[in-house]
Amino acid sequence: MFKQIDNFDEANKELFDVAEKIELKTGELENAREKYLLCDAEYENEYSRTLLETKLKRQDATQSEIVAQAKVLSYEKKLEMIKAEFAYKRLQNEVRALRDKLDVCKEISWNLRKERTQS
Repeated sequence: MFKQIDNFDEANKELFDVAEKIELKTGELENAREKYLLCDAEYENEYSRTLLETKLKRQDATQSEIVAQAKVLSYEKKLEMIKAEFAYKRLQNEVRALRDKLDVCKEISWNLRKERTQS
């Protein structure tokens, strides 16, 4: 997973590269979170609207029939929400992994700096 880093310059370059990736992915993560929240709200609104419309159109229907009809009619919005949630969680995991890698790079840089001053 990690390549061998032998000198201080390589360690610092790797450290800054990872920090730049984190900054980029954090921006993507914020956008994905906004999209997920928007899709979730759209789904909830569509579901509620469909529930109300179904209840008004079919007053003789049972509650379970109304709920089933609303779920079917709002299914497309639910799929969009699930896709957005998956993208958001994937980016969360990527950022978490990059932060772990950054911690390792910091440790390597620190150890190489320490070795350099002791030599």
